[in-house]
Amino acid sequence: MQILCIQLDESDIRRLSMHASHIPSYHRYGEAEPKIEPDLLHCQAIFSRISEQDWEIRPHRHSQLYQIFMVEEGELETLIETSRFTLFAPCALLVPAGRVHGFGYGEGVRGRMISVSDGFLRGALEASRAVRWMDAIKVVHFSGDDGGFEHLAGLFSAVELEARQRSPGYVSALSALLQLLFVHLDRHASHENAGKRSSEEFIRFEQFRDLVIARFRSHLPVSAYCDRLAIGERRLNRICRAMSGESPLAYIHRHIMEEAKRYLVHTAMPVSSVGYELGFADSAYFSRFFRKHAGISPSKFAAQHRG
Repeated sequence: MQILCIQLDESDIRRLSMHASHIPSYHRYGEAEPKIEPDLLHCQAIFSRISEQDWEIRPHRHSQLYQIFMVEEGELETLIETSRFTLFAPCALLVPAGRVHGFGYGEGVRGRMISVSDGFLRGALEASRAVRWMDAIKVVHFSGDDGGFEHLAGLFSAVELEARQRSPGYVSALSALLQLLFVHLDRHASHENAGKRSSEEFIRFEQFRDLVIARFRSHLPVSAYCDRLAIGERRLNRICRAMSGESPLAYIHRHIMEEAKRYLVHTAMPVSSVGYELGFADSAYFSRFFRKHAGISPSKFAAQHRG
């Protein structure tokens, strides 16, 4: 299967972004954030409430919930931050807490979703290599004929059963099942990429990507990333170009720009505050950086795309 990823144009952003000056933050979609710790885990069909929303889930986020979507049939138009892409079944989409997302559903879409407390999931995965998935959006594709998706569906069903029955020890059972689910996804994702590139290069790029996500606000030079990864600049450049088609510096700058556009589109923060949030001490330098990469000033970009 494949994923088609495109950058939103102006009409897409106007159509899909919220007209409010802030991004709605929900417990489950349409429900206000609770004052207390949210339910440990909630399962439902991904289309169970969609007809009430005119087959569209508008951009929103969940500050305390990590969500796992399993698309079993059909295509799902997906908005993540400021990019829109189409998911083709069978696949899984993982959305960390706090990330802006929205969906457009067709009547042929069928699937399930798990919403789980971010703190509980992080605790369940802390001893697993899959804990690195907690802060990055992931899409995992399945061929449909290797049994991998059927195994994922079985794990979803087991989680749903434990969450519904709440038998003695169900919290421990849910923790164990979530570990199994993420280990399965991690194995499948690693296997999927191993056929395309060497596993060592894939792991190195994953490490670089995760480090960029964690440290991009520090505006470190590429050499600092190399030092942290214990890898030479020439090798990192070769790996990054093979995996993303970009140099390491271009990859870092693209991530900064994606974050900048996210704030400029989905919040009412002034440009100077956005720059400060992204680690720019000088708002004028942030404006020059943004204009260089987007061909437009951040203030004009915000004026065009905010409702």
